[in-house]
Amino acid sequence: MGAKLDSPLSKKGIEVARAKGAALKAEGFLPDKVYTSKLARAKQTAEIILEELGAEVMIAELAALNERDFGEHDGKPYQSVLTAFDTYGDNPPTIEPVEHFVRRVVSAFEEIKSNTTGTTLVVTHSNPVMVMQRAIFDPESLRKFWELGDPAYCEGFVYNF
Repeated sequence: MGAKLDSPLSKKGIEVARAKGAALKAEGFLPDKVYTSKLARAKQTAEIILEELGAEVMIAELAALNERDFGEHDGKPYQSVLTAFDTYGDNPPTIEPVEHFVRRVVSAFEEIKSNTTGTTLVVTHSNPVMVMQRAIFDPESLRKFWELGDPAYCEGFVYNF
């Protein structure tokens, strides 16, 4: 697998994270725990949200929450990835196999669930979010997690354990 592109948030990403933090604050959301992927943009998003919430919560980084490894397509325009999937199906060369990706994200989700007793914020990427949604709401179709479509920028879902 290729080296994972680890880029910081863009200006728009920072603005969206601030807005998400403000919206969560307006809802009275206050996490006891925070988990992120090990990628900079996820941790930066969590830090901005916590700043907006006025909360000081330690952030636990889990590599298993990282975005799917797109191998030679990492950092290239999204069309490059789509073309690879159109050409090769579910598991194009150099892209992390779907079974491995789903297994690691579900493992991270199970770890988070087992360590959660209060309110938890998980900040990750669109593909891991879709895997977690499928694992909860439609586990039979987990292998086709991408059929949910990409969530909106800085969006997710609420789940009560």
